[in-house]
Amino acid sequence: MDKRYEESRFFNTYNIINSDGVVLNTIIADQDFMEKNYQETEFILVGPVRNRKKERAWRNFELSRTDDFVNLQDYPYLDILLQYRAELRDWPSSDSFPIERPKNLEQRISDYKQSLEEEKT
Repeated sequence: MDKRYEESRFFNTYNIINSDGVVLNTIIADQDFMEKNYQETEFILVGPVRNRKKERAWRNFELSRTDDFVNLQDYPYLDILLQYRAELRDWPSSDSFPIERPKNLEQRISDYKQSLEEEKT
């Protein structure tokens, strides 16, 4: 296949599922291919194909961005930060790499604050 053609197409990850909702297979294809070849099969769009190199660069940036906080023992969200960094380090060897990024630190902190507020009520 012509490399320029391949790069210009938009590829997604799809899960092929049976009638019980069990994933039978996961494939990477464009929408036209799925519509032509899986007309009688149920499939679910998982998301766009992400570039492994770019996702690893994002992960490395997130690790370096949070480096300084690790040494601050009085950082109020240290446990959340350490959990986030551990997830980032483990992410490239997980099944979700590079498709699904770990939840970002800011969202984790926001979720934590919200849970504290809910406990008060």
